[in-house]
Amino acid sequence: MAVAFMRGSTTGLSDLTITVRDSSNNLIDPYRLEYAIFDYTTGIEVLIGSPVSTPLRISLGEFYADVVIAADANIGLWRIRWTIQETSVSVVYQSVQEFQVVGSGIITSVTGDANFDALVHSLRIILRDNNPDRNYSVDGKEKIRIRLESKEYELSLEDLYKRCFEDDTFHFALIYHKMLVQSVTEDKKIEWKPITDVMKHDVSEKIQYKISLENNVSCIVTEDHSLFIDKTKSIKSIKTKDFKIGDDLVFIENNKVVSRKIESNLIVPSIPYMYDLSVQDNENFILGSGILAHNSFRPPASEKFIQGQTQVFGFVWEDEELIEYLYMAIDDFNSRPPTTGIDVNNLWGTERRWRTTIILRAAAFACFAIAMNWILDEFSYSISGVSLDIEKSSKYQAMKDEYINEYDKLVEANKRSIKLVKGLRQFKYGVGITSALGPMSRPGVQSRRNMISPGAGPNF
Repeated sequence: MAVAFMRGSTTGLSDLTITVRDSSNNLIDPYRLEYAIFDYTTGIEVLIGSPVSTPLRISLGEFYADVVIAADANIGLWRIRWTIQETSVSVVYQSVQEFQVVGSGIITSVTGDANFDALVHSLRIILRDNNPDRNYSVDGKEKIRIRLESKEYELSLEDLYKRCFEDDTFHFALIYHKMLVQSVTEDKKIEWKPITDVMKHDVSEKIQYKISLENNVSCIVTEDHSLFIDKTKSIKSIKTKDFKIGDDLVFIENNKVVSRKIESNLIVPSIPYMYDLSVQDNENFILGSGILAHNSFRPPASEKFIQGQTQVFGFVWEDEELIEYLYMAIDDFNSRPPTTGIDVNNLWGTERRWRTTIILRAAAFACFAIAMNWILDEFSYSISGVSLDIEKSSKYQAMKDEYINEYDKLVEANKRSIKLVKGLRQFKYGVGITSALGPMSRPGVQSRRNMISPGAGPNF
């Protein structure tokens, strides 16, 4: 589902959609379903077109708005306001969905170069790091309270991520699990738990929701990030896209677990990066707003399922890292004899046959770098009473060696394909005593004539 449309475009089946369910959560075709489009670029809704439009039906309970974005539409935030009535005697209610109108000059490229973007994507595929659906994330502006060395800090997730890489105190506290965050047990007890990872995810292609509660409390998360509903004696995680207006969301107030009703759950314009934590045991953490968020969890083993914990983790390598590894791979290839001078554009043009070779070398650099990180992070700990040993550096090192072996084979084959002209270099006029008018010819000195003409020699 798109949340940004270019001027002059027309929405389709997967764009401005709505799903209608009854109180039993069954899909239904409601008695009344209408929509209206508003320009919200000034912060005030301005009706565009008819105040009552009928959506097109996709299937039972699923509809979409067939909208043409004008070529001169204002760039910025727009709204579609849905009016819904389940039966002829039901209460009429509205739901608002936000989307962006963008110009043709908007750049969504990671690098600004389409060829380089394609190389980054290919590199992720060979590294098996190409599944964006693993990125369950929270807006980086959301704040959390952490405890470190008996001190408490209130930081945004984005700021915490930066400090963990730039500040030695935070960096080593993260490595040795000395940094704590407030978390909630399944039976609704609040406790401090160690943060085992802080992550930044590329979520530019994911749908993002702003979920709002009573008392003007809200948070922005990806569609597949889970929050929690109150089940009286316990809590249960549900993906944000599945929440309904009126659901009781788990909320922490005055250090007690209570609940707040959901007032709206709106799709908002996507931002490129979001953040998340991995928290030991409870696998959740309390946001500064009081909302309880599920965490991202990377199991310390190859299994997909360990003691009730499923594998949820974002990209291992960030785009900026992979771009650097590609530059390094190109430099390495060019330096191998015979020297070459290829660049990114060559790999999608005249020298496309070398693309796989470059990607293999970049993958080796990526594995070597992550192996260095894991050397610092290797330790033992337990989840739900099951002891687990972390030792991954050797595995990434082994992957690096395999990539290098394949790379060396391809480099040798590719370099052999370069045509070299070998032979005796000859001077234009041969070897002799030169003057302003050319070579001076005399007995015993080669001239241009006798180098290229048959015979016994010069005839004076």
